[in-house]
Amino acid sequence: MEKDRSSRIIAIIALVIAVLGVSLGFATYAQNMTITQNATVKGVEGNFVVGFSTNDSDILPGSVTASGTGGATGENATLINTTVSNLNATFTNDLVEAQNVSYEFYVYNKGSLDAYLKKVTFSKQKPTCASVPDGNVARDDLVQAACENISIKITIGDHEYNATNTANPITDMELKVKKAVKVKVDLSYTNTTPVDGDFKVDFGNITLNYSSSNGN
Repeated sequence: MEKDRSSRIIAIIALVIAVLGVSLGFATYAQNMTITQNATVKGVEGNFVVGFSTNDSDILPGSVTASGTGGATGENATLINTTVSNLNATFTNDLVEAQNVSYEFYVYNKGSLDAYLKKVTFSKQKPTCASVPDGNVARDDLVQAACENISIKITIGDHEYNATNTANPITDMELKVKKAVKVKVDLSYTNTTPVDGDFKVDFGNITLNYSSSNGN
């Protein structure tokens, strides 16, 4: 998750002390004097700290083991602060049953401000597939037909999102201070189309946008 103003909004509070009108009188003379004061309180970025974690008690980097079904396997994913990488599934094309590879981890709020999930963004509306250039090259028409049966989704707490169902802007997804929410990513293949070779699948990126504000 990219760390920028849109995803990490620090509340800046402007304190303006009202203008004070002071009247001083000397005999028949009068003069108005004005005192104006302004103060700015700068937000501390460390007050808003949300990151991925291997457990639900702190932001702890590490590896997450893939769980495969239907003959599918996956490599270990790596969690470092606001990035999850190497979600990698290997499916077979045996046309027997649906296959799935899932990863489970957490988003933890380590800061001193409640966090709110505002957006879930998929960089690709659907996966893109291409035959592996070396080795057992597959026909592109078969690859593209099989690609239609491959999907990705993410579940955050009790809410499920995919590229066509993100419900942005998201409301009422609060993550309290020193609390965690479970995240699950599923890579799935309903293998109903035969393919004559190997091919690679690019799912793109998924970005979670958290804010310290619950407003729009």
